[in-house]
Amino acid sequence: PLWWTTDFILASPVGTPSKEEKWIVGEFNCSCVGLSKCLAAYCQHDTPNACYNDISASDLAEADVYGSIMGAKAMGIMTKSKMGGGTPGVFRVVFLRHGESDWNVKNIFTGWADVDLSENGKLEAVEAGRMLKSAGFKFNIVFTSVLRRAIRTAWTALMESDNFSMPVINTW
Repeated sequence: PLWWTTDFILASPVGTPSKEEKWIVGEFNCSCVGLSKCLAAYCQHDTPNACYNDISASDLAEADVYGSIMGAKAMGIMTKSKMGGGTPGVFRVVFLRHGESDWNVKNIFTGWADVDLSENGKLEAVEAGRMLKSAGFKFNIVFTSVLRRAIRTAWTALMESDNFSMPVINTW
């Protein structure tokens, strides 16, 4: 289960009325933030090789419950927030994490290493695209990192969701 965190930066000039302020994302990360049952998989100085398999079965079961709740909530939001026909000037932002990588399978931290998706990760990207399609999402622009696992996930999900005609920007 993932929990997305971000730091927002005020981009409006000093003195802008609060209702007119514009905020931008300064940093965006995914992790198991808030899922204390997953802390056994967190690498530290004394546990540099910690991994998913270090989480006890009972803690995994409890974390799965939380992850399922978040997934159901996210799907509900996606269903209510279908793209197109919305309020002018109001945009929806969809965050999609890349699928499982070859190194995830081996319990190796990927970081900035440019590793590809595993076969299961490719299937996860297909399923993500199908879910986006069933929720009616149409995209105007797509951003990914320059890493192949992110690019392949985006391309696959876009194809599966019948989103073919928009700029895809690969950047850090």
